[in-house]
Amino acid sequence: MKIKTPEVIFATFALIFGLLFLFITPYNGVPDEEAHLMRACEVSDGILYSGKTYVETTKCDEFLFKNIQLNRNKFQFHSSSGYSPVLYTFSALGLKFGEIWGGNTMFYLARLFNLIFFILITTLAIRITPVFKYQFLIVALFPMTLFEGMSLSADSINIAIAFLFFAYLFKFIFRNKQELLKGDLFNLSILSVLGAMLKGLIYPIFLFVFLPIKRHKILFISTCLILAIGIMSYWSSINPIFTYPSPLMDANINKYMLLHSPLDFIHKFYTTLITRSYWYIPSCIGILGWLKINLYPAYVIEPILFISSFFIFPTHVDKNKKIVALTIFIIFFILMHIMFYITWTLPNSPKIDGVQGRYFIPMLPLLFMVLAQNKSFIPHKYQNKYISVLIVMIFITLCYSYFALYNYFI
Repeated sequence: MKIKTPEVIFATFALIFGLLFLFITPYNGVPDEEAHLMRACEVSDGILYSGKTYVETTKCDEFLFKNIQLNRNKFQFHSSSGYSPVLYTFSALGLKFGEIWGGNTMFYLARLFNLIFFILITTLAIRITPVFKYQFLIVALFPMTLFEGMSLSADSINIAIAFLFFAYLFKFIFRNKQELLKGDLFNLSILSVLGAMLKGLIYPIFLFVFLPIKRHKILFISTCLILAIGIMSYWSSINPIFTYPSPLMDANINKYMLLHSPLDFIHKFYTTLITRSYWYIPSCIGILGWLKINLYPAYVIEPILFISSFFIFPTHVDKNKKIVALTIFIIFFILMHIMFYITWTLPNSPKIDGVQGRYFIPMLPLLFMVLAQNKSFIPHKYQNKYISVLIVMIFITLCYSYFALYNYFI
């Protein structure tokens, strides 16, 4: 295996800097990590759903109490109560294994298990995709992506599975022209169900229209889509965030407003785009900690690397695929704002609250298709030089990110 292959570059950098980020970032140094830890504790103790019954404490909590005091509020559900247990499978295993020592050891082992899964799955994704390998590499090594990947956040598992889902699709859409085997269809079905049980990761299913399926194609796509939407709708319907009022806002009131006064949403959506458009890219690339640690050089370096990669490594994507990919991304973008309008936005807020660029990371492979160039703009012999520059710039960015974390937390 060549040292400069994208999957090796990713695995090496992700392991080194993932561990550095992991140990330099203290408990609850990642947004909502305390809530994710509580949910992981519940899953560790076999509580697969905690939406309707308040979980006062778990056996896992008791082991953590050696060093960590979880703030379980008896009067409201924590923000991760209704999340699928799939999102916490590996952090829960880390907690269970760490019960031998308890306290901080449990917490850091839970992070470590998430990081290992994130690295393994993302490395596999980069390896199996025949296209956009360097685009996957760049996005997977965004400081924010790696920061989430090493944390207890549900985004760690969600991003990794999203990358694998898209990579597996690209394998057949862009290279394999033979009809898919039954095993391939089964794997796609599993990814569809798994995606629906994560954070509504059903959008790659709409790319199934480009798969080389000759028999029962419409039936297969319809079945996967209906099954995924059904599972996603079920988890949304039992998620306390969507169903139970909080002291500050009531999701039911916002749902009523969306249905009966859609102009309110349209106005707030427009205001958000106008006044907060500058926020999306930096918060996607990396505003670390509780959105306090800015990485200003990265906001220049990373977009340059990302955009230039399409001109250096061409991929032929026809117009129809570009249109479909862009349409899916726009729909996802709008629906994400609708979700935060319902769950986070106060009635008197002039804009939609809570939307961050990191929530768009799982869907960035759709933009790979949109931005793809059909021809290279430099001679092939210069690609290796570009790769060397790419490696150096990513390394510098991650070093800068680590020292920013160090200066903030130490």
